[in-house]
Amino acid sequence: MRAEGVALLSPYSDDTHNRGLLFQPQPQPTAMIEKAFGKGYQVCIHAIGDTANRKVLDSYAAAYKVHPEAKAFRNRVEHAQIVAVTDIPRFRQLDLIASMQRFPDRHRVSRAGIGHPSCCEIRPRRLTARNIVL
Repeated sequence: MRAEGVALLSPYSDDTHNRGLLFQPQPQPTAMIEKAFGKGYQVCIHAIGDTANRKVLDSYAAAYKVHPEAKAFRNRVEHAQIVAVTDIPRFRQLDLIASMQRFPDRHRVSRAGIGHPSCCEIRPRRLTARNIVL
């Protein structure tokens, strides 16, 4: 994972013009979720970063308006460890599973060449917010 793949609400600490990347523009995720719900499928979406998680929560909320029965499918969001504090209650409100992975040690990540130290230094309060969800 490159640091730019973490979509953030605020710029990176070491690159004030960079907020990361979103790979699916709105309303595409909503349409994909609605299609899956219409076929009776459980949905799991990867959302890395507080912006990505907010967009995914918005998409689930919109899709549930069309398919309210889909709340029973145990839908989930992967990589929900970087979430704006104000968005944390939305997981419960939307009956979503917030799946979290251990956030990598910044030195191990940078030595492996798979990340950037700023990726692991971002938003410490949001990283510890996972304790609120638990």
